[in-house]
Order: sequence, then structure tokens, then C-alpha cells
Amino acid sequence: MQTPLASRACAADSSFLAEATGTPRLPPAEDDEPSIEEALWRIFTRYADARRPDRLPSRQFLAFCRDCQLLRGKEDRAAAEVLVRTRLQGRQNHLTFVDFAEILAAFSQSIRKGEDAFRDVLLEHVLPLAKRRTVGPVDMTGDVANLLKRFRRPLDGAFARLGEKDLPAFLDFCRIKRLHEATGPGAASPLSIRAAGECYLAATRPGYRRMTRSMFDEALARLADAAYPSNITLPDKLRALLVQLWRSDGAPQPGSPRKGDDLARAVVDMWRGDDYRDYLAVGGAVASGVPALERLSPARQSPGVRRVH
Repeated sequence: MQTPLASRACAADSSFLAEATGTPRLPPAEDDEPSIEEALWRIFTRYADARRPDRLPSRQFLAFCRDCQLLRGKEDRAAAEVLVRTRLQGRQNHLTFVDFAEILAAFSQSIRKGEDAFRDVLLEHVLPLAKRRTVGPVDMTGDVANLLKRFRRPLDGAFARLGEKDLPAFLDFCRIKRLHEATGPGAASPLSIRAAGECYLAATRPGYRRMTRSMFDEALARLADAAYPSNITLPDKLRALLVQLWRSDGAPQPGSPRKGDDLARAVVDMWRGDDYRDYLAVGGAVASGVPALERLSPARQSPGVRRVH
């Protein structure tokens, strides 16, 4: 539902946000900056639930307002609380990104007058002062692009099984495939579900609350980059993650894939072509075969199996 108050101020460079709030009056971003919509998405997800970063607990909207110096007194706080309660209307106590944008647009009108109230609040308070997620680049060119192209068809099946292709579906996929545990020796800690959610958020765009096929590839590359030590190249990290994908399907050691299993066949062909090398090894002797598999996928080690270093 679009509110009349939100109908006069939103991003010319952000069709999704403009549709949500009906306000086409924000300036376009500079070439080297995220769009207004992308900046708001990073802010929204920074204040959101740590385990469900697509949901903002209602109390966090007030924390966001405090950080942005939008609460000048009790009246402003009460106005914000009323807008949140009205928007929720008995639903679960969290806001979606559209809820957040709508409430912010309406609240802007209560503290500023004029058709540019939302614009002014964003430029003078929200964008300079709000906390936000930082999103680093990931190199999707070169060997990474070639590897993903080689695995295009095998990964199509994994993508198809995502169902809704939203954040909960992606996190379920990570749990089932144990990708959130796909960490090698030398990593600070296992890749958490929160970190997996961060990879999803970094790969998706605010206008797409469902993951596309190309976003899925980027999310896998980001998962691999986050899961394994920084001294490993990204292509080898991605290869190790693909081995983890295969291992999670029950392949205990290098061997013949099950009939019709495109992913298993592609992983085995890749690994065989690399002489079953340890993709996480840097210098020293190169492990191969089952020991390398245990190192590449330590989360699935059998009791008593020593991790190879």
C-alpha cells in the first residue's frame, strides 16, 4: 500500500523504491557510489535481525532514528511509534524493506514540511549518519567466470531446488549443503548462517527480493571467499566449495558419480583433471585423494580422522 505522504520524494535512479513509496525526487547516485535504493538497503539490513537480515525488528526503527538524529523529543518518538504500529497492524513485530521505506517517507513529513521532506531527511540525516553494511567487491571474471560457465548446467539444478529463491530458501540451501560449515584450516571460525545471509544480501539487489541465476553464482563465489583463508585464490576457494557441494550429497571419496548426477560428474571431472589436488594447500606437499577431501570438507570428517595441515 502506498501512502499519500510518500508520493512526492523518492529515487529517480531506483525503480523499486519509487514504486514502493511513489516518490520520484531523489538525486541519482554518482558513478562510483551505490544508488539511493542500494544505500537504504544496506542501512536497513545493518539494523535488521542478525539471523534474518531481511527483517527489521520494530524497535530497531527507533534505534535507526536516534542514530540519524531524527528524534528531537518525545513528540517525534511518539510519531515514529504510531507509524510503525499502524504499518504492522497486528502482523509479526518486524518490518520489511518496503515497510521501512514507507514509514521513513511518512515520518519525514512529520519533521519537515514541503514536497522535498523525504529527500532532505535522506540527504541531511540518513545517508550521512546511519550505520550500514559494507559490501566489498568480488572478482567474477577470469578463472572464476570460466569455472562458473563450466558448472552452469550442474548448478542450474541446485538453483532450481531453491524454491522461492529468497533469503530463507538460500539459508536452507546452505544448511542442507552444509555450506555454512565449509571452512578450511586457517580460517578464523566456521562460516556462520549470518555470514551466509550476508553473502546473499551482497549478491542480490534491492529491486530483486528473489535471487536470479546470475545472483546465485555471485552468492556462491562470495560464500567461497568468506569460507576459506584469505591466502587462497578465489578460483581455488570456489573449487573447494564445489567439492563441498558434492560431498554434502553423500560422496565419501573420489569415484564414479551416480547416474544422472550432473554436479557430481562435473566435480569429479574437475578434480580428476587437477590430480585430486588440495585446493586449500599453499606451498609444501600437495595432498590428494581422500586426505585432500577431508581437508576440503572438514565439516563432514568421520570421527577419528585427523585434519590434514
